Amino acid sequence: MASDFQLSIVSPAREVYQGPAQSAILPAKDGSMGVQPNHAPMIALLGSGIIRFQTETGSESYFLSGGFLEIKSNRVTVLADEIQKPEEISLEDSQKELETLLATSVSGEEEIENHLETVQVVRNRIAAASGDE
Repeated sequence: MASDFQLSIVSPAREVYQGPAQSAILPAKDGSMGVQPNHAPMIALLGSGIIRFQTETGSESYFLSGGFLEIKSNRVTVLADEIQKPEEISLEDSQKELETLLATSVSGEEEIENHLETVQVVRNRIAAASGDE
């Protein structure tokens, strides 16, 4: 049994990581999920939160906001809509963005749903930046 899997994390802006990993924890749309070597094949929709993965040299963490996950043949591919290190997040800017969102009124079922999802993404970003994730 293999002790690692190939992990590829990319976004439209950059390739974040390409190499072996021993485990990963990802924010799926419906909750956190863990990945170990030889995981069953699957495709999942990603939510917002911290992705953590363990390599031979240590662990790495990133905040991601949306995307897709594919697991196939001991290869894990993360296609992230947005991704950044928690220390790269401006806590002040994120808090201002949240204040603006909370002060904005919306109507219509779809608009309300999208607005609430955006509020949750910003709250998760704030938690990641402040180490409370």
